Amino acid sequence: MHLALPDLSNRDKIILISIAILVALIPVGTYVLSLRMKAQSSASEVTSNVPRTDTPEFSTDSKSELVSLSQQAVDGGQSGAASQPTPEATPEVFFGPTLKFKISLEARPSAKQATKLFVGIASGKPASGTTPQYIISYQVDVPDIGEYSGLSLAGLTQGSTYTAYLKGQAQIATSSAFLLNPTSNDLGTVKMTTGDVNDDNIINDSDYNLVKGAIGAGPSSSKWNSIYDFNLDNIINSWDLGIIGAHLGKTGESGVVKSTYNSFGDLNKEFAEGPVPSPNQGTTTTPSFFLLDQNFPSPTSTPDIKPGGQEGYWIWLPKP
Repeated sequence: MHLALPDLSNRDKIILISIAILVALIPVGTYVLSLRMKAQSSASEVTSNVPRTDTPEFSTDSKSELVSLSQQAVDGGQSGAASQPTPEATPEVFFGPTLKFKISLEARPSAKQATKLFVGIASGKPASGTTPQYIISYQVDVPDIGEYSGLSLAGLTQGSTYTAYLKGQAQIATSSAFLLNPTSNDLGTVKMTTGDVNDDNIINDSDYNLVKGAIGAGPSSSKWNSIYDFNLDNIINSWDLGIIGAHLGKTGESGVVKSTYNSFGDLNKEFAEGPVPSPNQGTTTTPSFFLLDQNFPSPTSTPDIKPGGQEGYWIWLPKP
């Protein structure tokens, strides 16, 4: 059976045909649009799996971390952000008890206190008339300022009393007692009496005659010995001799030392008790003190002494 369409004008027919075409195109357009969306989604997934070449990768090595932390610190300071936590302080290294002191050498300018100094440590307080038995001893080079610190006292008993004996190149020994604490032990300023040029720890005629024999000598003289120039004015004169004269008879606090040679290579021929022979001569007279080096020249020979004294420093040991 056929439906009879009303008699339409050409204009109406064109409208109906256009509507029919549009209705037919809707499913087709929807399908094409869905295919396009799927294609875009697939392309996006592929792109996200490919590493980007326009952004640098972050390294995990220590250098990169350090650079990153440094940059963060700078950025934090500029933007007011919280700074990185401060690392813990390194604990202080402890080396045990030490000794420090300042010396004042009589007649020397205050800015020229440099000397070779013997430092001996004995137990207890100073005892007059006895020879100290040193537990430890040092030979130190004190600078011009006269101060020395950091001398190790390791091995000594904390809380115990000890005595430090200090002796310079032209000074008799001076003692200073102290109670050992676990860190720094300060003797303060130690004043030292000048005049012991032959290093036997007593100021007597032997020292006086040695300096008297060099009166008028300067650095270019064959009689010159820098040890005799107490005030360092480059001339040995009555002023230096007067220092000895003011202290005649004074003995250092560690007792008199008897030996053929002193610390500076000088041959001592004058002693109150007569000359002391060398241990190498095998005599029956034994000196109270003897040199650690048993091979020094005999008293009848002349040591090779350079102007200004011989380099080095003798160590004296008590007779066993």
